Amino acid sequence: MPAFVFSGQGSGRPAMAGALAARFPPAAEVLRQCARIHRDETGEDHFLDRIVAGEGPGRWDTDFAQPAIFALQVAQARLWRHLGVTPSVLAGHSVGEYAALCVAGALTVEDGTRLLCRRGRLMQDTEPGAMLAVFSPLERVRELLDAVGRSAHGRLELAVSNGPAQHVVAGRPAAVEAARAWLAERREACEPLPVDRAFHTALLDPVLDEFRAVAAEAELRPVHVDFVSGLDGRTRPAGWLPDAEYLVRQARYTADFHAVLRTLAPVGVLVELGHGAPLTGLARRAVPDATCVPTRPVRPGGGDDPDGPWTAVARLHCAGVAIDWAALLDGCAGRRIPLPVYPFQHRSYWTGPPPHSGPPPQFGPAAHFGPAADRAPTNQGSMEDGMTERDVLTRVRELTARHLGHDLAEVDPGRTFIGLGADSLQLIGMLRQLEAEFGVRLAIRDVLEDAGTPELTARLITSRSAAPAAPAGASGVASGASVGAPSGAEPAPLTVLTPAPTPIPVPVPVPAPVVESARPSVTDPAVTEYAHRAEIAELRRQVDLLAETQSAMLVQLSEALALLGAERVR
Repeated sequence: MPAFVFSGQGSGRPAMAGALAARFPPAAEVLRQCARIHRDETGEDHFLDRIVAGEGPGRWDTDFAQPAIFALQVAQARLWRHLGVTPSVLAGHSVGEYAALCVAGALTVEDGTRLLCRRGRLMQDTEPGAMLAVFSPLERVRELLDAVGRSAHGRLELAVSNGPAQHVVAGRPAAVEAARAWLAERREACEPLPVDRAFHTALLDPVLDEFRAVAAEAELRPVHVDFVSGLDGRTRPAGWLPDAEYLVRQARYTADFHAVLRTLAPVGVLVELGHGAPLTGLARRAVPDATCVPTRPVRPGGGDDPDGPWTAVARLHCAGVAIDWAALLDGCAGRRIPLPVYPFQHRSYWTGPPPHSGPPPQFGPAAHFGPAADRAPTNQGSMEDGMTERDVLTRVRELTARHLGHDLAEVDPGRTFIGLGADSLQLIGMLRQLEAEFGVRLAIRDVLEDAGTPELTARLITSRSAAPAAPAGASGVASGASVGAPSGAEPAPLTVLTPAPTPIPVPVPVPAPVVESARPSVTDPAVTEYAHRAEIAELRRQVDLLAETQSAMLVQLSEALALLGAERVR
């Protein structure tokens, strides 16, 4: 089972729960439940308008951001549970720990929403502050804190540790601005965070006592799953009972999320809950061997990724996590479909002049098909109607495109018919039309075994349409019957090729016993036979073609069975 990690406050955005609420009813019910508690606590009725519809200001204050992020994360957790995905361990980043505690069973949704509403309001009442992400080693960060602390800008504190060279400092806005200037002078990277308070610093001290009283009113329960604390990265096992004092320390002291990631490294699969993927980036750097899956990622430009939940489900499935597919597809009429075994179509979108205007090159197996003596020269095959082999190839490609539903440009002369998606019925229809147009006999076995591409089919048509040539060196009489045929057989008419000045008597040989083969025996140790490279290549091509044909027949059988099953259901 995977680990669930919950992101912190800076990840919230308007309409971040819109797609979730529209597609998955269990998540939408959690959001409505949180909206009712928020209305009871604040008297405001725009909770769903802001997190679902995207209304209101683009930047949220702390008093709204904290319960909004909690609601989104708990709704996402409910969705994962609905899909059969349950966590083996839980952890949260800063305020994300509250959603983790809720999923662990320590807080109900009602108590968690109410507690976050009051926590956010208390922190909103503190002195304004700022937070700055610093991409430097810890020793350099300590040097920064000391330099700013000795200045007149006030104290700066280490608020969060996200990695060996990823830390967050916080304090009054003037102190944070001084830190930015100090880092800029030394050409060191930093980035301000989109928050208006200095969390995990002394600026929260004035409200900690009141928050302790608020936390004590919540009914906290023992966790029923392992929980990794952001205070020290240590695991609290199932049965651990958090208290108000823990929640106060969690708000005040440095959050060590890097320690959390080290503890979670053996789990292997981490699912981030929240908006965006800030923790996924941290996890991929800290535990590169783990699979990190954000539930609601954003695109590089900042917009939401509408396929995010589906991508997350697919990645978890590939990582070996069990998914309840029936629950995922409920309400969208999803079903299993057979996938094609042939390659996907590749279209050319070239808009300029043709890159090559010369004769087409040889493609595929035709480049090494058989001995050179068995091939007709390209574009030089003669036929009774004057068509050349190129003309025949053009017509074969046209009929292939028509029968298989392709554009002519998609029919590569060297690509197999099976690779173009042909089945046996389509091939039979195409061959019958070729036979009618060229007056040759073509069997489907010829195409499957010897002429599996448009180019080889055109060559086969050309060779069968050409007039028979005289054998080399012939100067006498050619007969349609064998010399020395049985006396009772009627001889075929003779064809005179060239007149001979003197008839040459041909003796009738004595019938000899039938010999099984004129070739030397392979068992003769004095004779060694070798296979030509072209013969091996042709054999390999035919084996591949047979495999493609077999796969296509399996697909057709699967589709036929599916249609038969549908008819029976009707």
